[in-house]
Amino acid sequence: MGWCDFHEQRGWANDYCLKKDDYVSSETSRKYCRYDGKGCPIKESNSSSGGCYLTTACVQYKGLSDDCDELETLRSFRDGYMHESAEGIRDVHEYYRTAPCIVAAIDSSGDACQVYEKLYSEVIVPCVRLIKADRYDEAYKKYKHMVKTLEEKFC
Repeated sequence: MGWCDFHEQRGWANDYCLKKDDYVSSETSRKYCRYDGKGCPIKESNSSSGGCYLTTACVQYKGLSDDCDELETLRSFRDGYMHESAEGIRDVHEYYRTAPCIVAAIDSSGDACQVYEKLYSEVIVPCVRLIKADRYDEAYKKYKHMVKTLEEKFC
C-alpha cells in the first residue's frame, strides 16, 4: 500500500493534500493518505471531477455529464497509463496543482466559452481518439502541451 495520489510530503512530517490544496492533520494522514485509493473523504467530497479539471470544465460547457465518454476515457488514462511511470505521476501531481488556477482564470477571462470550445475540439476529442487507438504517448504529449500552454497564458 502506497501513498494516495493526492499526498505530498512537505517539510518534516507535514502532509499536504493536493486535492484539498492544504495541509492535513497527522490523524487524517494516518487514516487516509496511506490507502488503496478508496475511502478518502477529501477526494470523495471535494469534486466529482476526480482531478480532470480542464476536461470537466470543457464537457460542462458542452452540457455533457460527469460520466461522459471523454471524462471516463481520460480518467482511465490518468489512473492507468499516467501512473505507470514516475514522470507520469509527477505530471499528474503538477496538474492537480495548476489546473484549478487555469480553470479559474479561464472562467473569469470573459471568453471562457470560446476557450473551452477550442480545448474540447482541438485537444480533448483528439486525445480521446488517440487513447482509443492505443496511441498513448501522443495523447500524453498533446494533453501535457495544452496544460503547459494554458498555464503560461493564465497563471
